[in-house]
Amino acid sequence: MNFNYDYKQQQLSFSYSRNMDRPSPEQLNPFVNTTDSFNIRTGNPNLRPAFTKDYRAEYSLQIKSHSVKVGVEKQDADDIISRYTRVEYINDTTIINTSTFVNLASRRDNNAYITLNSHFFKATNNNKGALQLNVNGGVRYYDTKTDGGEDGQEL
Repeated sequence: MNFNYDYKQQQLSFSYSRNMDRPSPEQLNPFVNTTDSFNIRTGNPNLRPAFTKDYRAEYSLQIKSHSVKVGVEKQDADDIISRYTRVEYINDTTIINTSTFVNLASRRDNNAYITLNSHFFKATNNNKGALQLNVNGGVRYYDTKTDGGEDGQEL
């Protein structure tokens, strides 16, 4: 869902999206793959899809050849599908890795940003060339929080 409002040289926008990341057949396949006897892989037929919700609000302003953009974003992700690997030591020289997939965590991302852009163009004498200068810069603040999730705490 998107909403944009334009007024002269200004724009205000809001957006919301919800995405689903379904497990792949490899991640769901419950059969043990032992083609490499030191790296054993198996799927997890109990995997749930991972859902992500994205929210964004942004304001932009254009003044002649200069622009500024300010925005905030929020992302909530649940049941993130992750590879879980267990290392088993058989003896001093033999190590076996057993891996599967689990719904390991949830994540909350919040960030804010500001970007500035300027463009300068000047034709030289008799139009035999031109001087062009673009200056871009910005600052972004990130805040990410994650947990081990239900399955991650039991492992």
